[in-house]
Amino acid sequence: MEINKENIKKLAGLSRLELGEEEAEKMAKDAEKTVSFFDDIKNVDVSQVESVERFNVSESVADGQRKDRGTGKESEQFRERERNMLKVPGVFGK
Repeated sequence: MEINKENIKKLAGLSRLELGEEEAEKMAKDAEKTVSFFDDIKNVDVSQVESVERFNVSESVADGQRKDRGTGKESEQFRERERNMLKVPGVFGK
C-alpha cells in the first residue's frame, strides 16, 4: 500500500478524524519517513550483535509464579526503586 495524502485521508475518515489538506500531507510525509526508517533497519547487519534476550528477566509460569531468567545484573542499570520495583524515567511531561 502506497503512503500518500489520499490514503491518509481515507484512514483518517475510518478513524473519524478530520484532517485538512496540510495535515494530511504532513502525516503522509511522516508516515513515509517512518516506513523508510524501518526499511533501513531491515538492511542493518546484526550478525555480530549479542542477543538481548537475556534482558527478559522473568516469564510467567503455569502456577502464576515468576521465574528468573536474567543474569542478575539487569537491575544494576536502574538508579531508583519504588516499592520493590525498578523505576524508569518518565517519557511524558509531569
